[in-house]
Amino acid sequence: MVDAPFVFRAFWAIIKHFIDPITKELVCFISGEEAKKQVLGSIIDNDEASTWMFDGAKVDCEVDVEKFFNGTPFDYACGEN
Repeated sequence: MVDAPFVFRAFWAIIKHFIDPITKELVCFISGEEAKKQVLGSIIDNDEASTWMFDGAKVDCEVDVEKFFNGTPFDYACGEN
């Protein structure tokens, strides 16, 4: 999780003891520019990453968050009317 709020980290601190060790290893909290560059940069090339992901990323794309969350019908499956 990238830049997760404190609530998520606190919740994870409680439930991680009840989760399978293999699954637990897959969860990673990342915050700060240096950590984003180190972790995300190791799996996403600078030529493919959006500029909001980490410093040095080269894809400049704007995401209209308002349109995405208010214009996307999350209560339907893909192709369902």
